[in-house]
Amino acid sequence: MRNRIADYNCPLPAGFSGALAYTIERLARGDHYRNPMNYMSRGGMKWFTDSAGLGISSVSFRGNGVFMVAECE
Repeated sequence: MRNRIADYNCPLPAGFSGALAYTIERLARGDHYRNPMNYMSRGGMKWFTDSAGLGISSVSFRGNGVFMVAECE
């Protein structure tokens, strides 16, 4: 069975879109900021799927590269 997982692209793209996503998270403060930064520091989607024992079969990007959609097996 294949599943799709969407989350921030790691690293965030350079430029306005990446800076906007970072700023929105920063303004939220607290855990809402710490959790995405922890996710990014560990390697983002690759770390997450490896930890879950999933393999990524295909990837697409949305929101000017801010978001990554991974199809997993």
